[in-house]
Amino acid sequence: MKLAQRWIPGGWTEQTVVVAGRAFSLLVPAAPDDVLCFLEQHPEASETLGLDPYWAQLWPTSERLSESVAKAGWPPGQQVVELGCGIGLVGLAALAAGMHVTFTDYNPLAVELALENARRNGLGAQANGLVVDWRNPPEQPFDMILGSDLIYDRQLHVPLMQTIERLASDDATIWIADGGRSATEEFYAIASKRWQIDLLDLDNQLASAIRIGEYRRMICHLPRRT
Repeated sequence: MKLAQRWIPGGWTEQTVVVAGRAFSLLVPAAPDDVLCFLEQHPEASETLGLDPYWAQLWPTSERLSESVAKAGWPPGQQVVELGCGIGLVGLAALAAGMHVTFTDYNPLAVELALENARRNGLGAQANGLVVDWRNPPEQPFDMILGSDLIYDRQLHVPLMQTIERLASDDATIWIADGGRSATEEFYAIASKRWQIDLLDLDNQLASAIRIGEYRRMICHLPRRT
């Protein structure tokens, strides 16, 4: 059965999102809040919908990060991983820029959806998918690590950092974007003790601090492996 024919609360719809002048046709849940409410009322549905319902939302932060990825001008052919891919827009921007992208998420349905969206936009040949638990990440080096809206759960801050360290090749480019949730300050404080982090605001200008409710792109520089 095709993904668009599979039942989810509220059904599916198609949405067009323009990133740096390129239109992406996306299959998305029509009513993301219905997915959340249904899981709250029917926890057994997590076997098919996943434990975390937030994959079903196309978050503004992912659109902003996608714009930055599309305009970065990186050389094509690099190996990219998108963490917590959800619908997969950030990875699609990387694919359109000529990268090889592995979509990862804790939720198998999110990985399947991201790969479906890659195929819908003629980008499936350079896309792979992998279900990843940050508490037990694979050891597979990538040239770039991208992620948006990842740091809302404080209990997963350290596992996320460990996953990034496990997946990063030497001199990897690591961009983590967030819309300024309450947990962001805590993540930044913890991560800054291990990594050098540059903060950029919505205008791609250097920012001095995390601000609640304000977009930040964290450019993370990991220490050299010995």
